[in-house]
Amino acid sequence: MEEANTNPNLKMMRGSGGAMDYAVVARKGNMAFGVKPLAAMPGAARGLPGTTYFVVRVRVAPAGDLFDEGEDSNVVKLGQKFKQPSQAWPNIEWMKTGSERCSTILSMFVKGTLGAGPELEQLLLDNVKDKAVGKKLTDQLVELVGSEHLVAKPRHIVDFTDEQFMGAINGAIEQISQKKQAQEQMFAALEDNFGVEQKVLKDVYAKLGKGVPPDDEEHEAAGEEAPEEHEDPDEI
Repeated sequence: MEEANTNPNLKMMRGSGGAMDYAVVARKGNMAFGVKPLAAMPGAARGLPGTTYFVVRVRVAPAGDLFDEGEDSNVVKLGQKFKQPSQAWPNIEWMKTGSERCSTILSMFVKGTLGAGPELEQLLLDNVKDKAVGKKLTDQLVELVGSEHLVAKPRHIVDFTDEQFMGAINGAIEQISQKKQAQEQMFAALEDNFGVEQKVLKDVYAKLGKGVPPDDEEHEAAGEEAPEEHEDPDEI
């Protein structure tokens, strides 16, 4: 999720990698609070099959010159000065802290996932429609930072975060669709036709992006006897 932000309603804050990829959602004194969607991945990778796992990182760092003098003075106490970023929002359990920045990860499971059959795919799409994930994340962010410290409107935070997540989901859907189409084309070309096994398997592996199949010559070069995968004890 490295797409540049095109939302003119949000200020962006620089991350550790140098990119302006954190949307600034709140400010307290001399510190700014940013959010960056990281991933939408199969929940099975975190021990919960049949779900999708959404991950964001939130970060606090000195506001620097992000704001003009007096900007947003109606919602923040500009006189507050914090020596450590983590002191601005001590109610949050920070995973990483330092003199220049602090950060932590927020995550959520949603029922449904891609690549596990049409029912689970539709379940995911039903559960993320109408910007549902962006809305839930925004509600959580407002609760964490306090509405009085917001420098971005909730609807703009919803738009930004949901766009990032849905971009990842739509990209995965497109990849799955392309893979299925390639498999169908491959099967149409290979079905009902006998061919030299190694060539047939090479075609399959190539189209599926799996490299090359094991070669009997590799076993022979290693002094091993090539496996007889189709050996039948009753074969004449």
